[in-house]
Amino acid sequence: MKKVIFFLTVLFFTLSAQAQVWVAQKSWNSVWQDRYAQWIASKVGPQFFKELGGEYAKLKMDCADAHYALKVYFSYQNGLDFAVNGGKITNATTRFNHLSGDKKIAAFINFLSSSLGTESLAHQDTYPIAVREVAPGDLFMYKVGTNGNFTRHTYIVKNINVDGTFDVLYSTQDRMHKGLPLNRHKSYMFTKAPLNGGVDKNHWGFRRAKLPSFASVAQESLNFADFSQYSLAQKLGQIGFFREVRRIHQTVTESPNMMTKRNFDTICNEVKDRVSIVTNAVKFVRGVGGRCLNYQEYDTYSTPSRDSGIRDNYRNFELDYASIVQKNQSAKVDATLFKNASVIFAKGTISGSQAQQVYKACPVKTGAGDVNLASFKQGLFAGKISFHPNDNESLRWGLSNSARTRCTEFYGYPN
Repeated sequence: MKKVIFFLTVLFFTLSAQAQVWVAQKSWNSVWQDRYAQWIASKVGPQFFKELGGEYAKLKMDCADAHYALKVYFSYQNGLDFAVNGGKITNATTRFNHLSGDKKIAAFINFLSSSLGTESLAHQDTYPIAVREVAPGDLFMYKVGTNGNFTRHTYIVKNINVDGTFDVLYSTQDRMHKGLPLNRHKSYMFTKAPLNGGVDKNHWGFRRAKLPSFASVAQESLNFADFSQYSLAQKLGQIGFFREVRRIHQTVTESPNMMTKRNFDTICNEVKDRVSIVTNAVKFVRGVGGRCLNYQEYDTYSTPSRDSGIRDNYRNFELDYASIVQKNQSAKVDATLFKNASVIFAKGTISGSQAQQVYKACPVKTGAGDVNLASFKQGLFAGKISFHPNDNESLRWGLSNSARTRCTEFYGYPN
């Protein structure tokens, strides 16, 4: 009889373990946090899940989903515990006991994607860290909006560059819908400072995932949570905050040439990224017969947050450019690069030859025509660049003065 009881007990625990998504043999701690950071920095790129193949290659992820998916995969591969959503969702769930192996892991990731998002990541599954403590695997998150409507975004820090900029991985709703891999900016600086108020106070900005053992503990009750970034943002404002972030993380002193090139390349890449987003919006609107988009569609295909970020990058560039001029350091900048910067920040009309010169350094080709960074800047600050997806492509690039759409603008520039 004892043998039968022993056998049934073993069988019960065996079946119970098999029913879990995976069996946790170890617990997350500071050592595993460091290993996760090293893994993100050295092993994870935009194509990570696509290269794994099989069920993983089929995953469709937006920005917050990507973080949850990477934490699941790392935890699974290393036999670590996993708990999110205030500890309500763990690796021990039996929801997927009809599956096995990678199919079970992929199904769990898809379940998280459908159940959680940027809000849960900000309010329940992360806590704030000091700017100086940011490391690979940490997140930068923002929530901005107008008219009571908001847009949210999450960046995964892959690495920190010697000039104080960040190497980041992220996705978008458009990329998720199309099943595309993650996107990557190797040299990037965020533009939406954590200046939120009300219930969102202290829930955005630089964040780190909670260890499973603290999953149910509110961030305000964590003695290792650091809220200093929020007072810093209030003190320095939108532009000043990120200039200070970059200063804190710089390990080399930038020359005037390096500074100018970094600023120019940042704006060039941001405007080029905008091309595919606007092109996709134009195709989508055409595909639905030109009707006015609903909120969800507007949220996917509009660009007010992106455009305001580009605007802030121009402001940053102008501050650095003005500093170089005031210090008489223009001779220390590549002549062509400095000349392009001079055109971008020139007052008044830009000549055709000047526009062509800037375009040559950063060719931006759109379905409505060629765009140069100098004219784009003028149009952006003059309100001639449309972020509304129902506007035609020429209006989206400031190449037309035709009438704007009358479709609902659910939200506009966040700042």
